[in-house]
Amino acid sequence: MRIVALLKEVPDTGTQPDIANGAVVEATVKWVANPYDEYAVEEAVRLKEKRGGTDELVLVTVGKERARKTMEKILAMGPDRGVLIWDDVLEGADPHAIATVLKTALTKLGGADLVLAGQMGTDLNNGQTPLVLAEQMGVPHAALITELNLSDDGASVTVLREVEGGKVREQLPLPCVLTATKGLNEPRYPSLKDIMAVKKKPLDKWGLGDLGLAADQVQSAVKIQRIQPPPPKQAGRVLQGVEAIPELIHFMKTEAGVL
Repeated sequence: MRIVALLKEVPDTGTQPDIANGAVVEATVKWVANPYDEYAVEEAVRLKEKRGGTDELVLVTVGKERARKTMEKILAMGPDRGVLIWDDVLEGADPHAIATVLKTALTKLGGADLVLAGQMGTDLNNGQTPLVLAEQMGVPHAALITELNLSDDGASVTVLREVEGGKVREQLPLPCVLTATKGLNEPRYPSLKDIMAVKKKPLDKWGLGDLGLAADQVQSAVKIQRIQPPPPKQAGRVLQGVEAIPELIHFMKTEAGVL
């Protein structure tokens, strides 16, 4: 059985990125593993451990060369090997283009019985790539899972997932794509032995040429034109007493535009 865990490198949400000329200044950003993807990796590792460690667990990332360090940290959690995919034409690629790259990469790997990913990236919060990937693969997908159990015969999975107003339990045949959310598990902290073992794990670098893809096959339908910080908050105003009513009405008409 081959399990593939998808990983995205994102800016650390605890820091304020610098923005210049309508774009994030990447050199000043602290890059980390997407937290939701860490839940997916942890669940994949636990599943592999439950099955005696005989399954292959591959970590796949679409990202620039700098993502190699982040991948090495996540490889210490337990995946057997990693694949880093990048080409300059993927700069600013939308979920559909990324899913196309991932689908082709899975084919090159020899297929995947189970694909696990985070529910969304904490950078753009799209939450679309795994869904599009499942559609392109022609396999079922379940989002926001908080529990995962593989059947004894390894032919299906039963998941508990969050829906509006509660939770629902579903069974899906393999292969399938699952997206993890908070509550599925608690990602482990790798031991020193696990960290040192990463040096022996293969971490391949693939470009579009290695996947047999041309630039026109990964064209994005959606482009981000400009990124800008929100306007600074204005100081609040306190109006008191009946005599303040005319001023309040004037403010709501001329400044707030709600009347």
